Amino acid sequence: MSRDLGLSGDAGFTLQDAHFEVDQIEYRLHPTSEPHHRAGYLRAPQEGTIEEETAGFAVGEAGESLPPISPALPGVPPRRSIEEYRARYKERVHRLPADAGFRDYLMFLPRAIYRFVDRLCDAFGFKFVALLMSVYGLSQGLGESYMAMSSDYYLKDILKLEPASAQAFKSLMHLPWNIKPIYGLISDTLPIFGYHRGPYIFLAGAFGVFAWITLALQRKASFGLAAFLLLLANYSIASPDVIIDAAVTERSQYAPMYASDLQSLSWGSHAMGGIIGCTTVGQAQAHIHSRGVFALTSLTALSIMVLAAMRWLPEKQIPPGAERSRACRHAWVKGGQRSLYLLAFFVAACAVFLATTVNHVEDRMIAGYITVAVAVLVTIVVYMVLVKISPKIAKPAIFFFLREACQPNIAEAMFYFYTSDPNGPLFTPQFLGVLSCIGSVSMMIGIAMYNR
Repeated sequence: MSRDLGLSGDAGFTLQDAHFEVDQIEYRLHPTSEPHHRAGYLRAPQEGTIEEETAGFAVGEAGESLPPISPALPGVPPRRSIEEYRARYKERVHRLPADAGFRDYLMFLPRAIYRFVDRLCDAFGFKFVALLMSVYGLSQGLGESYMAMSSDYYLKDILKLEPASAQAFKSLMHLPWNIKPIYGLISDTLPIFGYHRGPYIFLAGAFGVFAWITLALQRKASFGLAAFLLLLANYSIASPDVIIDAAVTERSQYAPMYASDLQSLSWGSHAMGGIIGCTTVGQAQAHIHSRGVFALTSLTALSIMVLAAMRWLPEKQIPPGAERSRACRHAWVKGGQRSLYLLAFFVAACAVFLATTVNHVEDRMIAGYITVAVAVLVTIVVYMVLVKISPKIAKPAIFFFLREACQPNIAEAMFYFYTSDPNGPLFTPQFLGVLSCIGSVSMMIGIAMYNR
């Protein structure tokens, strides 16, 4: 598979098609504005440096000069032309020499990984790469592995919930994952101290540390408090995921040949964190139990909070005053954007309704009818809105939604069968941890095959 912008291959939806679609959507949404305006949207690739853009002057709607956006950010590599990005990329791809010996083959994988990370650091900076690995590897990969097992045992052994009640409880816990578009819209529209992303990652990490430490120190189990804290813990993982995804997409556009590398680094970090988590969480659960695992999980939230506080996600600051208020207003009113905002809030409202209402309906048949009706409504509304923007985005979005909606989830029933049912296998926490490694190992193999 070619890793250059000009991908080899025949028919199909290629990376070039994807970039063309992004350009078309940008034009339809903002027909009279620049591709990247001062509120933080991406400019088309051009020569110059990030420092020059950061220190440059914004131009108001009437053409007046405004104060500089912010001083140059340390640790940010210069913005380069597409040709220079391509040349530097090729220089940092590890290949076996023509007269390769045994040592070359033995060291091929470590050297390839080193050059892989080196070219990403050369293009985007060490700080951004480290933050990306922390969000995907520590917060998601490791944190989710620890949270999945510890919360299952917490619901079964401490809150004493039955399988059906535990499943309903976890559907409420996972609500922050079902309203993810809201986080991106809020961060794009309402900057904190002029920053669109860093402060939101910091707040998410702080909420996660608070939730995990409180759960670890809670002596008397409380159903309501546990539900709120676990919901907050899920938010602390879901929110940085959305924000760092936006940063990855932004950087992929001005250096397209690195797009697949950034995705590989993201999912590879997630898989590696998952492997470390699933191989250790069983032992931790067996020896220090759920509350001890909660305390350990707080370290994953602390890591992204500290990196965000150190501003390892470089971004331009919008100066206070008219510039900042205009940026917030412009993000809402510009052409076509409002429909996407309203769609995101509509989907979030449906998710909240299902998570908080349907699980309390005693008649399971009626609850099923309500769920199907809401799913059909969401499918119709999402398709009608997105198809006006791009059919090539609307159709995959509906496919992924229906794939998830039509897939039954019996995870809690299986967990109780695995661990508590006298007729079940009575798996230990250690074995459950090893069993969950299959997904992470398979993901790592898939990433390696994709990068061949």
